[in-house]
Amino acid sequence: MKRDFIIPAALLVILASCGRGPAEYRAERQAMGTVVLARAVAADEETARRAVEAALEAVARDEKVASSWDPQSELSRLNRAAAEGPTEVSPELFELVRLAREAAAATAGCFDPTVAPVVELYGIKGGAPRWPGDDEVAAAMEKVGYDGVLLVEGERTVAFARPGMVLDLSGIAKGWAVDRAAAAMAEAGAMAGIVEAGGDLACFGGGPRAGEEWRVGVKHPDRDGLYATFGLASGGCATSGGYAQRFEADGRKFSHLFDPRTGRPVDGPAGVTVVAQTCAEADAWATALAVMPAAEAGRLLKPASAPGCLILRRSETALKHDVYGIFPNMKIITDGS
Repeated sequence: MKRDFIIPAALLVILASCGRGPAEYRAERQAMGTVVLARAVAADEETARRAVEAALEAVARDEKVASSWDPQSELSRLNRAAAEGPTEVSPELFELVRLAREAAAATAGCFDPTVAPVVELYGIKGGAPRWPGDDEVAAAMEKVGYDGVLLVEGERTVAFARPGMVLDLSGIAKGWAVDRAAAAMAEAGAMAGIVEAGGDLACFGGGPRAGEEWRVGVKHPDRDGLYATFGLASGGCATSGGYAQRFEADGRKFSHLFDPRTGRPVDGPAGVTVVAQTCAEADAWATALAVMPAAEAGRLLKPASAPGCLILRRSETALKHDVYGIFPNMKIITDGS
């Protein structure tokens, strides 16, 4: 069996078997700060190619909407205007901001799209890490709080209730974009497909072969190889964890993950993998669970409406894992010992 290994920074691996249909096409493109890969299975090669192009073009369009790095993106323009009053935005950006607010409420504020003023204090985006004092953090926290993002559905406006507030949607935008890319692929005629961007993925159609699921592998966070595999017929998946980026300032080592409720970085679990109906939901939950205390995670993940979650935690000698919800055909390959 032929296998294709796509190993993104976020430590998800797509384990894809040979195609099932008369034609299959795949391509990749740089977007949203990573490599976006799209793969389509269709009745003929031209349809598969058009489906992949539709997916990649959708991601490129959505990057112009939601980028926090591009000063000309619609999100950047909103951040400059919304403090002055209600600002009308596109249907796409309004949808994304609404999803971000809903995710923040569902995760008890552990995912919060307004945390950027706190993150800026630590200098990690500018390449000059620092450890801010408690007074600085407290002042920045006055600008944080998802409940200060005010939406008016009928007028499609966004406003900020607090001076200095800004939206950074990077904890959900990539997942939202791959959801929309997968939908564009299906609308273009693909019978099955998958879109992956830096470890966030959305898929549909039941897998690359009839009667099978897409196979996804969770890489071991500390060494080569997989920790687990599972199947995904449709929906979204995302990962997060404090292992990817580490910084040091004033004798302190810290991760790139911040608890929006305290304004301080946290180490969190070794890794989090979330499966949900959409990749946007999975993306936001993965971000939240990476900073959430274990007891709180267990409580929020018990309801039937909660997404599936695999949490890897380090003990003194090995990695351990907790599984919540449904992971179809999950196989734990190693316990990390």
